[in-house]
Amino acid sequence: MGCNSKKIHVIKDESLGGVEREYIKNYEDIIANLVRRVSELEQQTTELEKDNERQAFKIDDLEQYCGGLKDDIETWAQDVEKVRVDVDDLAGEVRQVDDKIEMCIDDIVTLDERTEGDIVLCRSNIEVKERRCYGCRTC
Repeated sequence: MGCNSKKIHVIKDESLGGVEREYIKNYEDIIANLVRRVSELEQQTTELEKDNERQAFKIDDLEQYCGGLKDDIETWAQDVEKVRVDVDDLAGEVRQVDDKIEMCIDDIVTLDERTEGDIVLCRSNIEVKERRCYGCRTC
């Protein structure tokens, strides 16, 4: 048999639901068909490889972006912790000042009880007509 010989081939045609049909083809047609299909598959493979490469670049960019976000979040968490410590320190200072104010108020009340009627509060815009002044250095 030569290259141009024709044979009957039984091929299962999927487009007809798997019905077997007889095709008469020569070897040249079969080879041409296979070459065409191989070429199409090579083209699809090349396109898929390019798509994979583009996706890899996108993944790299995303990983860098996420890494930057992670660094930002860690920095933010450290800053929040510093602020928390500062707020705790300030709260302690406020409690100390509050305690001192309370002590001053107690001292004033005690002084007022001891010298009732004798203390004169001196202020520059108040005219004082009491007989003596305690605790003021301007009189």
